[in-house]
Amino acid sequence: MGGIAEDPLAKGQQQKNDFLNDQTTTGVTDFTLSGKIIQLAVKDGDTHQSTYSFQLSLTDNRGLAVWEGEKQITKQGSQSSVGF
Repeated sequence: MGGIAEDPLAKGQQQKNDFLNDQTTTGVTDFTLSGKIIQLAVKDGDTHQSTYSFQLSLTDNRGLAVWEGEKQITKQGSQSSVGF
């Protein structure tokens, strides 16, 4: 068994790969993408602001992180605007 998986989904894939013991099969993934979306909402009078944080992680089939990133998107408007 290789390194310890950092991501729960990748860990499951790693366990599946270990179980298959290098047999040639279809459906075994090379990478797993997982993440979170976090919303922070603030109100000041009639003005509303929402900030969304996207936290993503790409792991290989051994469960080791290949790429991780975080991006934020902020939306601001009045109470009567669409989406608030």
